[in-house]
Amino acid sequence: MTVSSMSRALRVAATSVVIGTLLTGSGARAVSITCQSWGAQPPNASPHNNYLTGLVAISNCDAWAVGAYSNGSSFRTLVEHWNGATWTIKPSPNVGSGDNFLQDVAADAPTDAWAVGFRMKAGVSRTLVEQWNGTTWATLPSPNVGVSRNQLHSVTAISPANAWAVGFRSNSAGVSRTLIEHWNGASWQVQPSPDAGALDNRLQGVATASANSVWAVGSHFNGSADQALIEHWNGTSWNVRSSPIVGPFDNGLNDVTVTSSSNAWAVGVRWTAGDVARTLIEHWNGSSWTIGSSPNIGTVQDQLIAVAATSSTNAWAVGFHDTNGGVARTLIEHWNGTTWAVQPSLNVGSNANFLQDVSANSPRSAWTVGYHMKGTVARTLAFHCC
Repeated sequence: MTVSSMSRALRVAATSVVIGTLLTGSGARAVSITCQSWGAQPPNASPHNNYLTGLVAISNCDAWAVGAYSNGSSFRTLVEHWNGATWTIKPSPNVGSGDNFLQDVAADAPTDAWAVGFRMKAGVSRTLVEQWNGTTWATLPSPNVGVSRNQLHSVTAISPANAWAVGFRSNSAGVSRTLIEHWNGASWQVQPSPDAGALDNRLQGVATASANSVWAVGSHFNGSADQALIEHWNGTSWNVRSSPIVGPFDNGLNDVTVTSSSNAWAVGVRWTAGDVARTLIEHWNGSSWTIGSSPNIGTVQDQLIAVAATSSTNAWAVGFHDTNGGVARTLIEHWNGTTWAVQPSLNVGSNANFLQDVSANSPRSAWTVGYHMKGTVARTLAFHCC
């Protein structure tokens, strides 16, 4: 399993693994919110590669981060908990002896959290779902469609009897199709989900503000380029919704956040004619999705991997940028109700740094996690914005 397949980024530079100077760009402005090191960085489970790819902050003293680490022969699940003072690694199960990856985590209460991803079985990826019951993490049965690859990349939790997970599966012809699963309080079940066209479709992010309104985003291939894919659950069925066309080159969405029926944000990446990656931000105003203005500070690429919002005037987006064609650095952008602006962000060391997820539980407090490269080895990374 390559590291790039673990990331929720649609594309990355060939020199990147995936996917400390304070950085500001021409789109930056003076703000009172700053992003600081979260004290001691999260621990690593082994001297080999360690990645954090999913995050949920329940409160200032209760947060979960998930990902994977290498034990030297295979990847195993990595779960870490923030108690308000320190990060600690929590025991997490694995299925079989092959690679196990956790991609995302969500919680509806301190005693009810979900982590999703995939595991490798005889060279084929199969869904992986784990639940926190307030005491331990345990694997729960999760369905797969067909005998080819199935992967879950994002999860949202509404209540103990209502959660959604999205990703993709491969059909008998090897074409990726959307995969949506629902937790009804007793079991996870595959839900009918539409695809845009007959070619590859993948879902990367899911979020909800109510039981009858859930958004999922990703990308689909139209025969010449990847295009953004947006789907909506209306309480009865999933439907493809119209998303604005960015251009003829590859573009797609990595994550989505929702605060109300008239406020949702989706973020990702679009590519230009010169094969340069630029940030992509789209907004739902209650009636349509529109492309928002988003700054870029890299000369080679800027990618947004995750987004979180607490209201119509407060949202965060994170990812990475590259200014010299080889060393990725963290990228954090903030929405204040009027504009998106690049925020100062930290990096560990002089090698590549990637932010993979963000979570916010108040207007002035947000967390972000990812990893940084120490030589050729990936190490965990976390920051707090306040």
